[in-house]
Amino acid sequence: MIKAIIFDAGGVIVNYSRNGFELQANRLGISTEKLVEFYKLHHKVLGKNELKTSDYCKLFEKSFRIKPKLFIDTWKKAYSEVAVYDKDMMKLVEKLKTKYKVAMLSNIVKVNAGIHKKSGFYKNFCCAVLSCDVGLAKPDKKIFELIIKKLKLNADECVFVDNLEENVLAAKEMGFRTILFADKAKAMAELNKLLN
Repeated sequence: MIKAIIFDAGGVIVNYSRNGFELQANRLGISTEKLVEFYKLHHKVLGKNELKTSDYCKLFEKSFRIKPKLFIDTWKKAYSEVAVYDKDMMKLVEKLKTKYKVAMLSNIVKVNAGIHKKSGFYKNFCCAVLSCDVGLAKPDKKIFELIIKKLKLNADECVFVDNLEENVLAAKEMGFRTILFADKAKAMAELNKLLN
């Protein structure tokens, strides 16, 4: 019997109205490609908080000669402007909460998580396991073990919804019921079928 639905954030409930990297790069006067390249170089350790935001900013300053405060300010402003909560998905979360535990499992960096915390977004979920808070990231099975421990459930009692195939496959291997979120209408129909 299904007792919980676990959602990913980015690409599932949080969408991006435009390219935040482009917005930030324009404000900093650097190329979007260089900013994305720099982020990709560090995002895995940054997402697990193995690289602190302050150290990431210092590395950025060394590479681009841009002060950490300006870098962080433009990052927060750009992310705040482009991150949009999907209204249909938020309504679904509210509806599901009447019958199930609804949780969040997200690979996210501290700066972006801070913006969501400030907005109250995570309060919509009975628990939110964030990679930057726990030092683990999907598709590592340890992060899946952590969320089921927090939910006090077995994997087969949970539906996991994510937009990345590698994360869905990892969850499926552990016994979760899974939905690959490639198309919202299709994913919502799949979830409805699983729950009825």
